[in-house]
Amino acid sequence: MKNAGALLAWSSLAVFAAIVVLVPFVHPPQLLRPEPTRAADRPEEVYDPERCKKVVHDQIFISLGRYVFPMAYAKQQMVVYDPLAERDGNLALKVPDPTDQKGCFGNPLQSLSHAFFTPRILARGGQLASIGRAIALITLYRLDRGKAEPGADRIWMGETLQRDLAASACNRATLHEELPNGMSACRIKPINPPNARQEDWAATYKARPDLYATPMGRPFVVNCGPLLYSSSIGQCDVAYEVKPNLGLSYRLLPYLNKSSEPIDHVIDIDKSIRAAITESIVADYLWPDQSIDRH
Repeated sequence: MKNAGALLAWSSLAVFAAIVVLVPFVHPPQLLRPEPTRAADRPEEVYDPERCKKVVHDQIFISLGRYVFPMAYAKQQMVVYDPLAERDGNLALKVPDPTDQKGCFGNPLQSLSHAFFTPRILARGGQLASIGRAIALITLYRLDRGKAEPGADRIWMGETLQRDLAASACNRATLHEELPNGMSACRIKPINPPNARQEDWAATYKARPDLYATPMGRPFVVNCGPLLYSSSIGQCDVAYEVKPNLGLSYRLLPYLNKSSEPIDHVIDIDKSIRAAITESIVADYLWPDQSIDRH
């Protein structure tokens, strides 16, 4: 019954974490606004990069707080972001050129989240490119700490959930082991099927602190559901603060074509994702002085 309780606790927290942390927003490639009272009150503003004062062909600029990202844009593709709505006006920053079209370099589209795409992330990853299909839902989140109390725990909720899940799994684990890749594994044997192979056990992987950690110096953990070797349903979850006030989450299939290469190389994969994010940020973007500096 101990294993059953552990698996139930793991499953409940995993579902909650997935709902809170890993929900990207998918909109058509236009600047969506809150629905007007009447359909004719205000037309939708369609983004056209050719109308930008500084023309950068086939790109739209998205900002998550002070971080600005150029993103490939085409009228017929889906753009994944969560733009600030009118109710989020207190989060909006003053932009360099408010007269420019929203989404242009001088007036980036301010958003709460922004999705990256796996092929782009791992394109320069050498051998990692061959396991790019094991990664999904790479999403960045703007973290606003404006209302945090002095001395309060400022760790992002998405990261806290994954750390709590890891602690629960390791406290109840059936098996603890050290792996050659610098990770330790806490495995929970399922009760159904009772003879499941070890690769199908739910597992939490934690990097040795002296070997690898998050950029904020916190534990790097990967939480994986059960039956991921035998089934294509489910995944491992990763979420942490990748830069000050910038959250990162993604999902990983630990086995690809019955190979453990993705989970064996999870540290290298994470390094590649971090590097790609850093390279994608517009360096030294000149924001004007803000009347209230929330960051």
